[in-house]
Amino acid sequence: MALVKSDAKHINAQRNIIDHKAKQKLIARFEAANCTVQILNSKNHHMKITGEARVVEFYPTTGTVNAGKTKTSKPVSLRDANFEYAISRVIDLAVHGY
Repeated sequence: MALVKSDAKHINAQRNIIDHKAKQKLIARFEAANCTVQILNSKNHHMKITGEARVVEFYPTTGTVNAGKTKTSKPVSLRDANFEYAISRVIDLAVHGY
């Protein structure tokens, strides 16, 4: 099954360039949503965001979002997502769990 434009609106395979200011704005955005941010790798900006509901791993350069299985939730994996869409998914997963 091929993706049509309406189905693939959140996909963006282009890498995002993250500089220091952009990373600080991103961290502030997560902290504004009452999430704790831990930088695991400064080279590829791998982050672990801990919210009230679950822990989410986020790679902002590639738009990859991963959240493990919990007692009440299934695991979530999202790759090559649009930057803004990926950020909103990370916040939703960390705070609400879905």
